[in-house]
Amino acid sequence: MDLTKNLYFVNDVKWALFDSLKNKNEDKTIFWLVEYYESGYKNETWQIIYVIYSCYYAKHYPNVKKNIDKEYKKWLNNQDVKYILKIVFYIFKLKNKDDEFYKLFMCKMIKKKYIMKKTDKKTIKELESCINAKIGKKYKEFVKNLKEKHIQNIWINILLLDFEKCYKLTKCYFEMSNKKIEDIIYKEVSFPKVQLFLEIYININEIKRRKKLIIVKKEAIKKYNLYNKKCKKTVDILKEKRVFKIPDSIIQFDCLRKKFTKEEMQTMYLDNWLYYCRNTPYWKEIFEKYKITFDTNKEPIFENEKIEDNFYEKYYLDPDEQPIYVKEKSNFKL
Repeated sequence: MDLTKNLYFVNDVKWALFDSLKNKNEDKTIFWLVEYYESGYKNETWQIIYVIYSCYYAKHYPNVKKNIDKEYKKWLNNQDVKYILKIVFYIFKLKNKDDEFYKLFMCKMIKKKYIMKKTDKKTIKELESCINAKIGKKYKEFVKNLKEKHIQNIWINILLLDFEKCYKLTKCYFEMSNKKIEDIIYKEVSFPKVQLFLEIYININEIKRRKKLIIVKKEAIKKYNLYNKKCKKTVDILKEKRVFKIPDSIIQFDCLRKKFTKEEMQTMYLDNWLYYCRNTPYWKEIFEKYKITFDTNKEPIFENEKIEDNFYEKYYLDPDEQPIYVKEKSNFKL
């Protein structure tokens, strides 16, 4: 269980951000976004946005994917958080939320039985020529599902079969009907299998592609900067920065905290916090700068006392000496 910049558990913050986005809570969304993003989980922040959109809004607003892709491309140039905030508040404006795709993506792999028409041999031959390979039985079934528009089976096929082959077959299949499948290039953030499914959904429903101008709210930028403002005294950092408590509602998700006892989590946070920060990008960079390593007892090792003093003066957050209300923001009572 890694700890964030301000010593929340990373996995908790991820689900807190997901939960606040899902429930369109502006203040909490910005706060958890700051904590997650500024701890170094930048691409992972985009992943959460893609997941929220895909699970709850893609069915009614398939064109929004185009806007998310556009803002992500801009973000790649300078990693300005305003591009993320644009999409967050655009999603907030979407009125129709539907969990059908969420249930589909999370469902057990059970195919529905359909009476399907036979895929004509001409179509199969054209596709085999297009991909320069024989189409096996399982991929013929995938093509049949595309033709018959069986959404659930298409998703199961994409999950179980080779992604690249499904992608090539899909592109060729729709190009034969003068339709276009967008290139899937941002695989590290956009979950390529979900993205391919959404592309198929857009095409089989013949949805026109539109992009919309998105303007970020100035108030959102101000609030982000306020939550991200530096503290003057190290001793006050946790008092000022731990604004919200990890919500109880995240327990409904696949949280890592379910695998640990309250006592284990307290020990990580209060006694061994430096050790459990070592893999978090924000802290990892600092530890490398000060050349900090750890012994077998999870205690930090410094090259000399001067380096140790400099580090503790600037970064020692001392969670054990914080007021109880600060400690309880991690959602365990002491």
